[in-house]
Amino acid sequence: MDLHLTNKKALVTGSTTGIGFAIASFLAQERAAVVVNGRSQGRVEEAVRRMKRENKDAQVTGVAADLGTKAGVDLLTKTVPTLDILVNNLGIYEAKPFTDISDEDWLRFFEVNVLSGVRLSRFYLPAMLQRNWGRVVFISSESGVNIPVEMVHYGVTKTAQIALAYLALTASDLWPGRGWNFVFGEANLRQRTGVWSIYRNGDPGDDFTLCLRRTLGTASHELCHVLTLHHCTAFRCLMNGSNHQQERDQRPLHPCPVCLRKLCWNLRAEAVPYLMKLNTFCQQNRLDPESGWYERALEALAGGNE
Repeated sequence: MDLHLTNKKALVTGSTTGIGFAIASFLAQERAAVVVNGRSQGRVEEAVRRMKRENKDAQVTGVAADLGTKAGVDLLTKTVPTLDILVNNLGIYEAKPFTDISDEDWLRFFEVNVLSGVRLSRFYLPAMLQRNWGRVVFISSESGVNIPVEMVHYGVTKTAQIALAYLALTASDLWPGRGWNFVFGEANLRQRTGVWSIYRNGDPGDDFTLCLRRTLGTASHELCHVLTLHHCTAFRCLMNGSNHQQERDQRPLHPCPVCLRKLCWNLRAEAVPYLMKLNTFCQQNRLDPESGWYERALEALAGGNE
């Protein structure tokens, strides 16, 4: 596998052992320049040595800093002022009855599991946006969806991480390789996360409207998955599945009446103002078939029909 990460600088927090070390090792195998992090200087140095033993070509350095504190984050960001990839893996957990979890416990878990990633993302994200390339990943857990009764405080912090990492847009190709159809986007209904790519949308300099239509179609489709909508098979609809470019281009940008009702219920939105905004956007961007559909839908709703 080649993820085209050669010389990209990547930080994996909490990466001296376990999942964090495995992620850092994989990134090093992909020829990224990896920064390992942990609280102990000795454990950081041992992780760097181990990674170099396992991969003699690994570009790896280490920074010892307690990222559960603002001072620790400040120390790391001064040592590593720029990044291409940030993997917020740091996390603590413990089993404790809910009634025994003190305020201090709640604050400690929130600062380590949530605020460490928030502080680092807030620092590194602006430069990523300026360079028009970057990745910020939060490593959450099944416990963020099904909160364990014996670790409520841990589960709540994992839910917060899921809320922070909601949607992603990338210019990189999501196609895994041979044996797969094109992958334009992916979404996880259970974890409420989604990602879509503009890689296969064409050249906006040649046909901007087509590229915009494809981008909007994939983004809206995956977002609707995140908002609990499944694929639609009853009508021509935004939520129809597609397995190749031609099929995707034939899919409309608008939801069918059934999916529209589900979407409005989920968003707690009134249909008419919602459709009016969409119609205005389509008119402004010369998405003529869609603006016509929204106009007809508004006329039907004004007449009391559905």
